[in-house]
Amino acid sequence: MVERDLKKLTMIRVATAYLDEYKTLWSSKKPFATKMARVVANTAEIDGLIPLSLQGTEGSTQQKQQYKEAMLASTLYLIAAGSSYAVDANNAELAAQLNVSRSDLTKGTHQACLGRCQNIPLYVQPYADKLTDYGVEPDHFTAQSEACLAFAEVLTKPAITRMDKQNANDRLKKLIAETTALFVNHIDNFVKMMAAAQPAFYDGYKNARVIGGNAKASNDPPAEPGTP
Repeated sequence: MVERDLKKLTMIRVATAYLDEYKTLWSSKKPFATKMARVVANTAEIDGLIPLSLQGTEGSTQQKQQYKEAMLASTLYLIAAGSSYAVDANNAELAAQLNVSRSDLTKGTHQACLGRCQNIPLYVQPYADKLTDYGVEPDHFTAQSEACLAFAEVLTKPAITRMDKQNANDRLKKLIAETTALFVNHIDNFVKMMAAAQPAFYDGYKNARVIGGNAKASNDPPAEPGTP
């Protein structure tokens, strides 16, 4: 989103919030209320699009890798402690089950890696009471389980493509332009009609319309409604 659109969006938010505070003054005026409902709907759609516009394939991949690393770290901790115990206890079966390196865990797909990490606690937990001497507390099992769940969730998220991001940005630009036009062509005029009866409301609205929409100094007089 370009800087000009960000300023317009700030104006939309500030002016809409101001109008909402004085809803009793205009809510019974059907044309005014109808245009404001459109502004509110557009702003809600904008809020939903902004996170998508800020993401990308690179960000998605990075997030996935971060969750995977957290899962691997907590899993390898259990493997290391369990392997030490298996040697000391002459438990050949457990030692064989935990004879897994990082590269073994990460072979193949993300889903395959997830499955292997989810299996490790099944081998280790029967010896949980013994593993406290090896630095494994109940919290370690919880953390490993939560890390696996977090990675599983991020795997199910649809990939954000460059086209998705471009479409979101295009729609944002259109919505911001449309909503700004609603203020300029309709809402400003409705508020002007109320200026004589509600001068304080009118002056407050002018100030709200300036914020974000125009880069004026704080000591400049408010611009008349009708300024994009």
